[in-house]
Amino acid sequence: GLSVLKTYGERDRTTAPSRTFKLERNRISAMTDGKDAVLQAIDLALSTERWRFAIYSPDYGCEIHSLFGSDAHPDSEQVKMMVEEALLQDDRITSIESWSFELEGDRAKISFVAKTIFGDMEIKRGEKLG
Repeated sequence: GLSVLKTYGERDRTTAPSRTFKLERNRISAMTDGKDAVLQAIDLALSTERWRFAIYSPDYGCEIHSLFGSDAHPDSEQVKMMVEEALLQDDRITSIESWSFELEGDRAKISFVAKTIFGDMEIKRGEKLG
């Protein structure tokens, strides 16, 4: 099972396999594992609106999209909390560090280091406001 989808029992304390399908331009192109699989999982978790799709468990996805509508001016700590909540569901990700959040015009830019069992991964993302 995929660790991010929680397909294993709660009593199972081992890390689920990381091997999964590699997505390129929303198509399955091959298989991936390790660091690349975690990078893909981070991108998918942050791109998926939590509770929007019945196929995913209530634990999966991120709520930051709700902050970037209308005239909202999201707070850095609120965004960080939502990112951590989304990503720390994945047992391959141990912490989020070196957090940075900036508002530039109609975009919010976030960057952080995801500490994972495969090493540190620098993540940079931009979200359009409104």
